[in-house]
Parts: sequence; C-alpha cells; structure tokens
Amino acid sequence: IEYPHNLNRWNRFSITAINMQELWERRHTTAIGGYDVGILATEDEFVYLCQHNVKKGFVRLYRFLDLAEIIRSAKPDWEKVVKRAREWKLSRVVWINCFALNVLLGETVPSNTMQALGLPRFVEIALRRCFSLQLILHDPNPALRTIESSRATNLRKQLLIHLALINSRNWYNLAMT
Repeated sequence: IEYPHNLNRWNRFSITAINMQELWERRHTTAIGGYDVGILATEDEFVYLCQHNVKKGFVRLYRFLDLAEIIRSAKPDWEKVVKRAREWKLSRVVWINCFALNVLLGETVPSNTMQALGLPRFVEIALRRCFSLQLILHDPNPALRTIESSRATNLRKQLLIHLALINSRNWYNLAMT
C-alpha cells in the first residue's frame, strides 16, 4: 500500500492543483487483514497513477498493467477521469499514459476520452513523437546497450516527462536536468 504524499510537488516545483481534502473525502475503505484501509476513488487512483508513472519516468511496465487492471476491474467513469485531469492540471499526463496503454494493449482507453482530454494539437504531436516503447520495454541486458543509445533514450525520456508535466501555470519554473 503506497501512501500518497503531497501529489502537487515534483522535485521543488508545484506542478498540479490537486485538492487533497477532496481527494480524501472521496476515498472509501476496505478491510485488509482485519484493518480498514482507505482507498482512493477509482478515478482519483487512475489519475494519480498516471502522474506517478510520468514522475518516475515510464521505467516500469507494471505501472501500465496497474492502470489496465483499474480499467478492467473498476471500470472508471471516463468523464470523471477527464474532469479530474483538467481540474488537477494533469490532462497531458493522463493523455500520454492512455496513449501508451492503447499502444501496448490495443484500444484500452476510449477514443472519445482521448479527445475529451483536449490537448492542443502541437502538444499531442510532440508527445506522440517523444513516446517510444523503448522507454518502457528497454533491453535489460546492459551489454547490448551502447552509451549513445542510453543517452538518447534518457534524453527522450526527460523531454517526454517535461512535456507531460509542464503546463501554462508552471512552465517557467521547470528546467531541463
């Protein structure tokens, strides 16, 4: 069980507008091992995992499988997902995760949801061009990787993360690292 810390921060920057009080008010509880444990609402969990995935740099396939399992088992209300993504300034983050899910697993996220996230066309094109399955499905054998390919993959990953996290309210605070 992962305890969601301040979801509005990334490194030293304020990147989202999540109302933590509302987040906790929407949670529900379930019994695990005889203890009542708070669980985020399905749509909140989906958007949170999308943000977490981008902040961690798309380096683990299991994060996409977690998102796919939420879709399969909990059937999120896509209108609420879009609403939360917009409210929390995470439309790009949710879009790139949904795009990746559709690339990896076929039409997992409905096309009308992708359109409803409402990215400017140039942002959508930039995210599509930066995304690569190699970011998720990299070769785990270091002997087969070259320094140049590793640097190129890392640069592409950093660019994708920054494109996804930057919005009109915080772009001036972020610097490429």
